[in-house]
Amino acid sequence: MNAPENIIEKFLKKFYMSEQASLKSNSEKNKQVVEDALSAYRRTLNKRPIVVKQNVWRIIMNSKITKLATVAVVILAVVVGVTLIDRSATPAYAIEQTI
Repeated sequence: MNAPENIIEKFLKKFYMSEQASLKSNSEKNKQVVEDALSAYRRTLNKRPIVVKQNVWRIIMNSKITKLATVAVVILAVVVGVTLIDRSATPAYAIEQTI
């Protein structure tokens, strides 16, 4: 497999030998261009690709069964929450009830 340096050098040689190149090149310019291209290439290797995360709600709402399961979980959470709040509250006694 060709190293990135070799690929870039081959490309530059082909470009400069073609009639499209309007400028002349020497080995010093070639090395400078290769180094610039390699540094840009290395910077792209260090960056991680941007991962597009789908919204969890959109994933859930794609299927009918997951919609029903979501509704059931929400209803169950409300019922359990109301039950726990009702049972966890201690009654406050007044003086009349203690005498």
